[in-house]
Parts: sequence; C-alpha cells; structure tokens
Amino acid sequence: MDVNTGQVCVVLMTHQGVGDIQVPAALLGQISPDASIDIVGREGAYDTKTCHAAIAARAPRPSIPPREGAALCRQRMSGAAWRNEAITAIASSGRKNWKEASG
Repeated sequence: MDVNTGQVCVVLMTHQGVGDIQVPAALLGQISPDASIDIVGREGAYDTKTCHAAIAARAPRPSIPPREGAALCRQRMSGAAWRNEAITAIASSGRKNWKEASG
C-alpha cells in the first residue's frame, strides 16, 4: 500500500494450502523495477530467511519484528544486517520503541 495515497499497489490471493510467508517474492515482483520501495512491513511470522532474501533483492528497508528469542544471524545471509540491527535495538530499548522507530 502506498501510505501517502492509501492506494493498494499489489495483491496476491493464495490457496488454502499456501502460507502467506511463502509469497513475498511474488508480491514484490508485482511492483515495477523502476518503482521506489521505502519500507516493507510485515508481522513477525515473516521473519524468515526466504522473506529477508526477497526483500533484500529489492533493497527496501524492512520493518519485520524478529521472532521472540531471535538470535543474531550470520552476516552472509540476505537481510542479516537489518535483522541483527532490529534484534540489538529491541534488546536495548524494547520492542515497542523499535516498532515506533522502524515505521
């Protein structure tokens, strides 16, 4: 969704057997490569290697809360820097403050 206009930019309906976390690449693929993406925001269930890789491929800033008890990940994983920053920020200032700061 474009937060400035409220316009829905992409949509994808999945069948009952397909989980939402399996489709971030398909959703991002609906957006023109020329279009600017500022933030990809999702819930904590999207804190997966697959989701972080799909987001990193388009280079927006993710706003996905790490799962409870999340540990820092290796830097060679796509999106590791963003995720590790979130884990560190949550540990130092709390999840609520991180959510507000991350958009």
